[in-house]
Amino acid sequence: MTVQRFDDLETARTTLIELLGEARHEVFVASSTLPRTLFDDLQVIDALKRFALSSPHARVHLQIADIRHWRTDGHRWLPLIQRIPSRFEFRTLVEDYWARNGFTEHFVFADRSLAWCCQTEHPLLGFCNHEDPQNVKIWRDAFAARARFAAEPSVLRRL
Repeated sequence: MTVQRFDDLETARTTLIELLGEARHEVFVASSTLPRTLFDDLQVIDALKRFALSSPHARVHLQIADIRHWRTDGHRWLPLIQRIPSRFEFRTLVEDYWARNGFTEHFVFADRSLAWCCQTEHPLLGFCNHEDPQNVKIWRDAFAARARFAAEPSVLRRL
């Protein structure tokens, strides 16, 4: 099992980019806000785009709780999601779901064994585990269970 701890924000971002580069079939992203400090970065967007276009079967599943800032300030993921919507399943969770259920992490996991996690309250605390099928299964099951609290966001509708 290969576990890498983050020492700083740049290491967390670099490790996220590596995970996206290693993914082959599916990427799951669960986050309260998809914070700009980690996710709204050109290299992250490029890695996500490369993954999404790598295969006709590649899929990105997103569950984000709060996207209010996407409407006002935009987010670099939004144009990509709108450009290739067949590769993205984007859902917002009912308001306050994250707060009610105590989630403070941002999870990204892929396929069956790649896992990346970063704490919201302590952005420099997190890990990337490249061989963790047990946690990925737990997170995948939790992701599926949250689907009943999610809906397609109106921000995706084209003007």
